[in-house]
Amino acid sequence: MNSIKTARRVCVLLILLACACSRLTAAQSLPLEWHSFRLNPELNPVVSTGAPLAVRWTFKTGGGISSSPTISGDVVFIASNDHRLYALDLRTGRPRWVYTAENEIMSAPLIVGNLAIVGEGNNYSTNFDPPNYGLLADGANGLIGVDASTGKERWKYHLPGSAMPTGAVIDGIIEEHDAAGMLFALNAVDGKYKWRRYLVSAAAMSAANNFTGKEVVTAGDYPNSVIAFDGTTGRTIWHTEFPPDSSASADCPPASDGHAIYGMYFARPADSKYNFVGFTTPGIEHAYAINGSNGKIAWDVPLVRGILPVNNHASIPLIYENTMFVGSPVSRTLFALDVGSGKIKWKLPVRGVVQGGLVGDRDQIYFGDRAGFLWAVDAKTGAPLGKIKMKDKFNVGSPIIVGQTLIIGSGHGYVFAVPIASFTSHK
Repeated sequence: MNSIKTARRVCVLLILLACACSRLTAAQSLPLEWHSFRLNPELNPVVSTGAPLAVRWTFKTGGGISSSPTISGDVVFIASNDHRLYALDLRTGRPRWVYTAENEIMSAPLIVGNLAIVGEGNNYSTNFDPPNYGLLADGANGLIGVDASTGKERWKYHLPGSAMPTGAVIDGIIEEHDAAGMLFALNAVDGKYKWRRYLVSAAAMSAANNFTGKEVVTAGDYPNSVIAFDGTTGRTIWHTEFPPDSSASADCPPASDGHAIYGMYFARPADSKYNFVGFTTPGIEHAYAINGSNGKIAWDVPLVRGILPVNNHASIPLIYENTMFVGSPVSRTLFALDVGSGKIKWKLPVRGVVQGGLVGDRDQIYFGDRAGFLWAVDAKTGAPLGKIKMKDKFNVGSPIIVGQTLIIGSGHGYVFAVPIASFTSHK
């Protein structure tokens, strides 16, 4: 009898050990592929290495960074406005290779198989007639597939509008909403054309979010809209428009929690002398939630009024712990809103405006501001837990967490790797 009990205990222990080993192996795996802007619908790229990885390094590119870093294995891929895509060693920050495009690269690199896919283009307008129409298409515009091991160009496909927005990969197809309001679908492996659709609204710095299943959500301006489409065919599922004199959805990648779509835009104040909202005009920042099934607006909350900057009219949201976190391009404030009601839970004054994305891990959120500070904040209360003054400011370049390290690009081209533990010593 005792031998039977002993045997059972051994079996249970072996099963538990096997499960533990299975979890450990899974946790050690860094992602080999990265199919959407900031990795997941919540826009919360936290990557576990399975072991402590706390590294510190700095790398300088030749231009500002408007995109988020991407990880594949032990390589950090990051694009720069200096027309280059960099592959950096995760642990040292040293470049493994550099690819140079014809135009600026502001999209976040996507990894499919052994390809890094980026979009080239800039934010110069060739046709601007708000609130009726907008087109960014100066210079070379297109998607590029680069060998992730060598940095050699494998394919390129030219687009009518700027390819600053980040696309999404669905079943091996890269789907890109460009700054001419076109939606293109290409085979990710060889860049061959599959289909295209006209979405009307033009994207600038927004991104395609794989909401659920094959449904993809994107956003654009003129008209100021959020659009859901079938990732297999491009068929529009729903198209939600905000007031025609509003703007900034083109710069705001939508976030999702699997139920709703979240983002921000700017409404035109009633007393504005302009008939539209755009750079250097007044606007009222709004946060919103849209039902992901039917496109109906669940809530729409005004946050703050201000004068829009020349570029980057939106802030990138984060969905974490049933909360929408979003900064502001017109106010030095970070907002936390309840995802169900839009009620403001707390707001935190910071040193500079917050236009980039945020990242949440272990009840804390991390972000950079335009004054050059990196912040760690309690996600539940908004209490600052630490801030670090860096040697450059942070624009829309957004952070990711890899192991115990935060990696972020800055407004003048630095890439910083900062150990998470550093924040506790900079309160």
